[in-house]
Amino acid sequence: MGNRQEYGRDPLKGYTKYRNTSIIFCIILIAVFFLFFRKNLKENIYVATGSDSLALESYKGDQAEIPYADIVSVSLFSQDGFDEGSLVNGTETGIAHAGIWENEAYGDYHLFVLPKIPLYLEIRTEQDIFVFNYESEKTTSQLYDAFRKLLDDKGYDDVAYQDLTEETENA
Repeated sequence: MGNRQEYGRDPLKGYTKYRNTSIIFCIILIAVFFLFFRKNLKENIYVATGSDSLALESYKGDQAEIPYADIVSVSLFSQDGFDEGSLVNGTETGIAHAGIWENEAYGDYHLFVLPKIPLYLEIRTEQDIFVFNYESEKTTSQLYDAFRKLLDDKGYDDVAYQDLTEETENA
């Protein structure tokens, strides 16, 4: 009678099942928590390439769309000496600056930046100027290269490109 196998069941089997369920639940909870806070605390400027336009969005909902056909120039530059100016309509937090801004050099323009990242992309169209960055200095630089290739592949040969970071490094 002292043998657990006599009754045809293992008394720990039920506990093992619940323990595995608890472990899976904790893993899912940690993953959801990590993804939620990573999205809300790190990546506060979103960049998406569509079939015919580039979309910019802040975590607060500020948005801008840039049709590829309207792009005149694309530049990559360091934020050194860049005056963001003042917020006209949008968001200004310690993490991100987004929306319509005004400065002396551009007048009214669209700004979507994480100020702690010292590299910016500038896209000019006939009507507007867009200044933004994404995730990190390296990612912003890679985005410039990839966006240039994308526009070339789509046949937008009349777009002017300027990497001002190379001029700064050579000075």
